[in-house]
Amino acid sequence: MHRTFLAVVVVLAALSAGFAAPAASRDHDDARRAVSRGEALPLSEIMTKVSPRYPGKLLNARLKKRGQKSSWVYQLRILTGQGKVTELVVDAKSGRVLQVRK
Repeated sequence: MHRTFLAVVVVLAALSAGFAAPAASRDHDDARRAVSRGEALPLSEIMTKVSPRYPGKLLNARLKKRGQKSSWVYQLRILTGQGKVTELVVDAKSGRVLQVRK
């Protein structure tokens, strides 16, 4: 029974990895093109702009299209020095913080 369970877990893991990779790769390529076309600032510049007001360790960053205008936004998760997570939505072109969730 243990071998059967292990085999099922391995097959499911392989299948899920196969399905997730193309979408993640496509998202990454879209984000890279947005930066190269000047539609979004690089993440390093975004962090330079937001870190004075929201210091901490960057846990996760995603560059996504948002809204009817299809503008780009960064979704950032930052771990503060107090051990709390702050989630920011930042306009990717200007670096302006649009939304804060603590």
